[in-house]
Amino acid sequence: MRFLKPIRLSDELYITPELSVRTIFNANDSVPMMYDNFAGGQYNGHYVPQQIALQGTRSMELFKNTVGVAQTNVRYHFTSTRGIYANLNFTMHHDEWLKLHEGQSFFGGSIGYFYNSIIGPIAFELGYSSLSRFLDPFISTGYYF
Repeated sequence: MRFLKPIRLSDELYITPELSVRTIFNANDSVPMMYDNFAGGQYNGHYVPQQIALQGTRSMELFKNTVGVAQTNVRYHFTSTRGIYANLNFTMHHDEWLKLHEGQSFFGGSIGYFYNSIIGPIAFELGYSSLSRFLDPFISTGYYF
């Protein structure tokens, strides 16, 4: 389940809150690992369809049966082609759905600069999460499909 709605605060400033939850009911050893919950990386579903993005990390981590993520993206446009952004997220996971609030939690975030060029957007980003515990640079060029 994923809720996502950009909100325009002004002509230059946008905020996009997001809430994502993924749970596996009646999970046991018979569920193949490829269907388990994974979180991490820049984009949802980048390596496996059920992967939930976790800002500040670039690799996937195996999580427990229920994963919940609350995150927001704030963008400020200096011009029509240049701007800065910040991503913040809070992630929790637990084996039992009703005990998600008691599970292990992580914070993550990133700040970046983007330029919309003729070849697509070019972005420079620096992220950190309490899961990876180190600063993580990220450079992207072009569109993500």
